[in-house]
Amino acid sequence: RLRRRSRSISQKSDEINEAITRKMDRGSTLLHTEPISSFQTNMILTVISNRELSKLNQLVMEIEPYCIYDHRKGK
Repeated sequence: RLRRRSRSISQKSDEINEAITRKMDRGSTLLHTEPISSFQTNMILTVISNRELSKLNQLVMEIEPYCIYDHRKGK
């Protein structure tokens, strides 16, 4: 079963983190980051399956359309 590591940086990280936990039944970790511009942001780190990738993308874009994120294949 292939996995992906997903990292998202957003001003709405608490809201995204809660949605991942409740709607996807996945755990995630919030990491504090340096402020981007004058806004405080956090990074959300979670591990998902390849099949869950589109659901995660849709969930994040509904909450924060300008979120910065990437998905990397796990080992």
